[in-house]
Amino acid sequence: MSIQEGGDRFLAPVTQLVGIESALAGLRQDLAELERDKEKLTVLAEYFSRCYSELPKIGERGASLFSLLKSAKEEVFKNKDLNQDHLKEVFNNLNINLQTFEFIFYQNSRFISGPTVPDTHVKPRKSIIVIVSCLGSFFLFAILALILHWWEGNKKSIMSGSSL
Repeated sequence: MSIQEGGDRFLAPVTQLVGIESALAGLRQDLAELERDKEKLTVLAEYFSRCYSELPKIGERGASLFSLLKSAKEEVFKNKDLNQDHLKEVFNNLNINLQTFEFIFYQNSRFISGPTVPDTHVKPRKSIIVIVSCLGSFFLFAILALILHWWEGNKKSIMSGSSL
């Protein structure tokens, strides 16, 4: 006997009823899981919509945003019955996430030591910059004057040699 597509017609009626009841039990279980997920998502949507509506008033970062997340959680769950499994699961997941945020925000993001100020100035003194600039300019202009003097003296011989 085959119970594949179309083969169930040839089974005994009792066997067919057992198969149908089994399929219905699976569908009821799927429906119950979907209803539970719907209730969890409804609570999460209420939490996130409350956070989103308060976000423009507070800002987008820092301790004020973190306190907003915690206060929104308290406001959403203050009138809820936490004895219901789906509400308890959402509440616990939010607590775990907020504790993770708190650990990262307050524990991992901190300075290991205070700022240090060097004892002496890092950049060179202005007097050294002025002296080096003057000496560099003097030598540059002296070399430029020698090159121009040589050019004026040898200009005719260079120009006449190039026309050959």
